[in-house]
Amino acid sequence: RADRRDQLIELIKGELFHGFALGMPETYPSIMGRLEGLVAEHRGLQETPGDVKPTSRLKQLVPTLSRFHTNLPLEEAWSRYDSKYCVSQRSHIPPSFHEVRHTLNLAQVMAIAENLEMICFDGDNTLYSDGGNFSHVPLAATICLLMENGVKVVLITAAGYGWDGAAYETRVRGLLDLFLSNGLSEEVMARFFVLGGECNYLLRCDASGRLVRVPDEEWQGPQCAGPKPREWSEHACSTLLDVAEKSFRASMEDLKLRARLIRKPRGIGIIPGGEAALVAKPVGHGSDKLKAEALDEVVLRVQHALRNACSSNSTSCKGAPSATSDTAVASTAAATSTAASTTAAASAAKKPPSASAEEAGPSCLELPWCAFNGGRDAWVDVGNKSVGVQAMQAFLGVSCSASLHVGDQFLHTGNDVAARECCPCIWIVSPKETLKVLEILLGLMGLNSLSDCPALPPQPAAATTAAAAVPGQAAAEEELPSPPPPGTPTRRNISGRAIKGYTYALPELAVPISTSSSRPGSPLKSPPSPMQVGKLPPYLSIGGAAPEIHDSGV
Repeated sequence: RADRRDQLIELIKGELFHGFALGMPETYPSIMGRLEGLVAEHRGLQETPGDVKPTSRLKQLVPTLSRFHTNLPLEEAWSRYDSKYCVSQRSHIPPSFHEVRHTLNLAQVMAIAENLEMICFDGDNTLYSDGGNFSHVPLAATICLLMENGVKVVLITAAGYGWDGAAYETRVRGLLDLFLSNGLSEEVMARFFVLGGECNYLLRCDASGRLVRVPDEEWQGPQCAGPKPREWSEHACSTLLDVAEKSFRASMEDLKLRARLIRKPRGIGIIPGGEAALVAKPVGHGSDKLKAEALDEVVLRVQHALRNACSSNSTSCKGAPSATSDTAVASTAAATSTAASTTAAASAAKKPPSASAEEAGPSCLELPWCAFNGGRDAWVDVGNKSVGVQAMQAFLGVSCSASLHVGDQFLHTGNDVAARECCPCIWIVSPKETLKVLEILLGLMGLNSLSDCPALPPQPAAATTAAAAVPGQAAAEEELPSPPPPGTPTRRNISGRAIKGYTYALPELAVPISTSSSRPGSPLKSPPSPMQVGKLPPYLSIGGAAPEIHDSGV
């Protein structure tokens, strides 16, 4: 299925397969090096003055490719990955989709480690299980360490509880509890944010571990150059949701879904209907669980309906100027049939409808939107994560190349893919992979990761995770370099003090690392062992440009 594939990863996998089929695995590094050069060429052409950019060779191969915010050290990342998993030693199984994804993730982490100032996370399947609450102490410990060293952490979630801080606190209770138990200062805890409804509701952690509203004037005021969702007219939001609701109801009828429709001020979705739907619709399915295929169908239908509503200037959008084709193409270049491409344009987020929207009748598609399969449900939100990341970058004064987004929804029916428009991304499939990525990141930053961690009190059982985002996903949760066993001596962070409750230890990657390019302030004074990862390759110390992969999910 085209909606469950990524063109860039498929391209890389196909190139590696040529070497495998010819029995020449020794060509893998050179293939990755060649692709690294194509990425650099593509980035260079992006900087060409003018609205019309020359077409790079890589974009000719991957038409849906969008921007790269950084370079990607693919050859070095492949060498490190292969040294651990011995992919080049296999003679029967070629490099897989997920191995390419892991390599791209590693390359992105290697590139951005020295400059990271803000890291954003999706919620479900990234920080906690789908429908569950945060209960992963080692993951919480790595987040604490990042915050202790000045990195801002933002949870960008589709969950739209308005300004109800208690509702968001329930989802991240385990993380907030660890903030308090480890005695993080008020300054450090203030570096943790929750952005709900994709981009609509911003809350910040206070000294008591509570999530409190950040006034709109503070993060969407005239002093911030980013998008301002508060200025979107309620009429335009309602019009967009009307189009989505009509599509949802038609899908529920056509597919005989025993689903319940929920509408909020800036979002609408369907969830399993329960016993009431079972009685109301004797013939059908979905009262307890909606099939992944059905949810994908619902999402693709509503995406199509919303795009048609804009392009045809339908009655629901009558009287409003529709987005020009050039603007639409510019915003959808990353993935033409993905949820991310539902952004009318990056600039559209910054040019909301006027206060007299009801009289002027602006196009509902002047607003950015996102339609996605949430695993157990399907939703359309006003706004998307591209708007959310851009708003946080403007609020916190962070550049694109110093930002990183981590999520699991980078396919055509996902909602993380929109973030590729404005920052580098990491594609994971579970909280376990998130932890491994952060351990590698901490090692490359010259910090230590963790080994021994205390256990949290028992948490309520999480809902069963829905079908994997990619076929065979569960089996693909292979570990990146693992931390050393318990008992590893405690190490201190670059601020010179240890955090209570857990121990740090560098993750292991079986590739010698140069000692000449250590991060300023790194506690590693003596040369590392050949197996140690704590330094960046020398060529990455120049300018710290970190690559971004748009169609690939890095």
